[in-house]
Amino acid sequence: MKNNDFRIIDTHCHAGLNWFEPVESLIFQMDNNGVDGAILIQHGGTYDNDYLFEVSRKFSNRFKVVCLVDPSADNPIKILENLVDKGAAGIRMSPNSRFENLGVNDFWSICGEMGLAVSVIGSLEDFSSSIFKEIIDQNPRTKIVLEHLGGFSNTKVQKGKLMSFHDLINQYKKVLEYGYRDNVYMKIPGLGEIEPRPDMLSPSFTLIDSRRIVDMTFELFGSEKLMWGSDFPPVSNREGYRNALNWIKESKSFSKKEKDDLFNKVPRKVFGI
Repeated sequence: MKNNDFRIIDTHCHAGLNWFEPVESLIFQMDNNGVDGAILIQHGGTYDNDYLFEVSRKFSNRFKVVCLVDPSADNPIKILENLVDKGAAGIRMSPNSRFENLGVNDFWSICGEMGLAVSVIGSLEDFSSSIFKEIIDQNPRTKIVLEHLGGFSNTKVQKGKLMSFHDLINQYKKVLEYGYRDNVYMKIPGLGEIEPRPDMLSPSFTLIDSRRIVDMTFELFGSEKLMWGSDFPPVSNREGYRNALNWIKESKSFSKKEKDDLFNKVPRKVFGI
């Protein structure tokens, strides 16, 4: 089903054979919601990226792959070279990733030199830490993409178990300061990650950015450095794929030009899709 005024790329999806779903489940959602392509993000602890590359070859021009590298690898640079040869678009790391045989800053820097974006997973504490700020300071040529609203969508934080909402916002503002960096981008997930589900889910219920978290992010980053990522298949246990997509696609808060940035131009610039 395709009736969009702009190309749509989903920048955060998972697929696998022994965890999550095989890619055909994702393709079903994409085809039924007019999504043209997706970035396949390797899931934690999986250093064999062969299945994702197999998918990207089989379904030409629809997928790009972001890989994980084993931190205990003897020669991580050689692994990076092999991943580039296979067509990798990026590497997934956390601000606390460490490698036994290569300095952490060297790894981030080499990713940039090879044209690999770094998709960063972590908590709000990780993203707002001095460690991560130093990584960004030292790697201005590496495209750095903050997943899941820079950790704001962490469920423990969302449920108020970690800090008050006031303290949470103050910490998130430290992450928003990265919006001034030319090489730092942010993934916007579905609202189900940041808006708690009501106890009574009425037929008229509609997800809205009630706490203006996305609006706040947009003000600092601008549409030129934001992208949408569904987090499929975990999104299916929240609001669902179509709802996660439609709240941005049909939102009156974003202009047609801004939606084209979010769904098309920024993913193409960062991941080459």
